[in-house]
Amino acid sequence: MEAAARHLTPVTLELGGKSPCYIDKDVDLRVACRRITWGKFVNCGQTCIAPDYILCEPSLQNRVVEGIRQTLLVSYLIYLSLSLSRSSSLSLSLYRSSSLFLSKSYSNQIYLYSPSYIS
Repeated sequence: MEAAARHLTPVTLELGGKSPCYIDKDVDLRVACRRITWGKFVNCGQTCIAPDYILCEPSLQNRVVEGIRQTLLVSYLIYLSLSLSRSSSLSLSLYRSSSLFLSKSYSNQIYLYSPSYIS
């Protein structure tokens, strides 16, 4: 930027910030959770407007966490099933073991690209 300033050269800066999502009590939670999850994980979360945190009423928090957890689980299983249709028995073994791991390890937790987690 300093070099551009010396020569009056236009420069564009991307100013990605913390992007909140607000969930109202009257919203369709299933749709909201799917859209928030998509927004966070599209392009591996490398967009300046990817959701970084969710604001909602305390009464909705558990339902939102569960909705996002379910969305992630379903998306993961769909991806694996599509991979299995073109793969070998090794993929089937990995699919079964990872599904078991997910159901046991993450049944009560969700992590959304954050230094902290919601449990």
